[in-house]
Amino acid sequence: MEWPTLATLATHLTTTRTEPPVSQVPGGLVSVRLVAALAVLVTAAGVGAVLAFGDAPPIEQPMSFSHRIHVGQVGLDCQFCHTSARRSTVAGLPPLTTCRGCHLEVRPDSELVAPIHAAWEQQKPIEWMQVHDLPEYVRFDHSAHVNRGVDCSTCHGDVASMETAQREVTHSMGFCVQCHSDNAAPLDCTTCHY
Repeated sequence: MEWPTLATLATHLTTTRTEPPVSQVPGGLVSVRLVAALAVLVTAAGVGAVLAFGDAPPIEQPMSFSHRIHVGQVGLDCQFCHTSARRSTVAGLPPLTTCRGCHLEVRPDSELVAPIHAAWEQQKPIEWMQVHDLPEYVRFDHSAHVNRGVDCSTCHGDVASMETAQREVTHSMGFCVQCHSDNAAPLDCTTCHY
């Protein structure tokens, strides 16, 4: 048996008008099938979001950067490189000057560090690939969380054990609501949604 696509279901449910209207709303009638179609689409979008964020392929970066070494072994604080996390909605990525500043002194001749020096000489930024992303309708403020003492690993997983940063935590609405509930944080929809 072949499963119908979401578009096929939605079309079928919204174009077949055999039931009487459920209610009168400004601008038209709402049928049982229309309500059912919307329910199917909302459910499918939610399942799709969980699948999209929860089972993502590994992120390939333009060069090697070991969080395991920098955070786990050396003990750098996340905000040493992600300096805007405590004062901005985004954590930000380190500028090339941050990487080069350290690696002029620490292992400057390492093959793994060579791309940093090459990028500096060419005056080209390293184009890191984004690891975490939220839908446009979600508002997330790093500074609000960092300044209230939420540890980075709460949302990003055990980065100190990762070679390259990967999606380890599924940023679903349920995850965020549970965290807010557990920590007496605001649960009003407008806290996180535009």
